Amino acid sequence: MESVEPHRFDKRRRLHVNRSSLMAPRPKPKPPKPIKKFWLGAYIFGIQEGGPIREPILGLYIGDAGNNSRYCVWYSNFKVHANDWALMHNQNPKYTVFSELGKIRLIQYEVADPITIDELVPENNRTQIAIVKQMKDWFLVRIIISYNNDKNTHNIMVEYPGVAPKELFGKPLWGHLREAGNVPGSVWFLFAGAG
Repeated sequence: MESVEPHRFDKRRRLHVNRSSLMAPRPKPKPPKPIKKFWLGAYIFGIQEGGPIREPILGLYIGDAGNNSRYCVWYSNFKVHANDWALMHNQNPKYTVFSELGKIRLIQYEVADPITIDELVPENNRTQIAIVKQMKDWFLVRIIISYNNDKNTHNIMVEYPGVAPKELFGKPLWGHLREAGNVPGSVWFLFAGAG
């Protein structure tokens, strides 16, 4: 029996794709330029629990004047993290989200000397977070990013929609702020059990 190509007798137009162009390397994104003004916004604030450990996790959006965005995550300096404790004891961690991306207000943050968006959150940093004010529909979080052996700092205030956990109000916590990625879904992997 003779095989017949399926499109041989079909008169509909076909989209012809050059398969080699699909495999071609994509151009590298342009590196961010040094600037003075950045846009910051609340992304997510929650607590993950594993046994006796209640560990806050914070997500922060950073954008520059161009098309560069970074979604950052704050990790605590706890010796044993809630997620690790749960895994060691064959349990699932519990997630409680107090604030998530919704109606956020972007806040402009200006630095003295121009830096790139990646230099705003350097690789080796110590970052302190503290909930400093609760209003009707939002709470204010102070974020201090310290780097170069505490010689340089960024002091940022960001409004998170929602109601803050009362046990964390006014309590400064140290940790690290890390870039999770450049798309909104970059931070949600931390809260896999939420939502």
